[in-house]
Amino acid sequence: MTNLIDILAAVRGVGHDEIEREFEGAGYGDFKRAVADGVVGLLAPVRERYEQLRPDEAALEQTLAAGAEKARAIAAPVLAEVRDRMGIGAAA
Repeated sequence: MTNLIDILAAVRGVGHDEIEREFEGAGYGDFKRAVADGVVGLLAPVRERYEQLRPDEAALEQTLAAGAEKARAIAAPVLAEVRDRMGIGAAA
């Protein structure tokens, strides 16, 4: 139950105490429904954007490839430093 309190508190941007007060004496089913509704509401914009992007497979693949390249460029210096400090392998 603590995990669900953590999730709902994070989704709503409130403290655990507020969640506990709100659901004191309430049934577990009501609480689980509130957590589910909160998560669904939080993720609604992501889902809507996904539904906009998903039909255009070529554009989606291009966006993913560009993101992967950007991530590699950001990570490369960090990975090189880690390898150097650990003395394992050559930097990529």
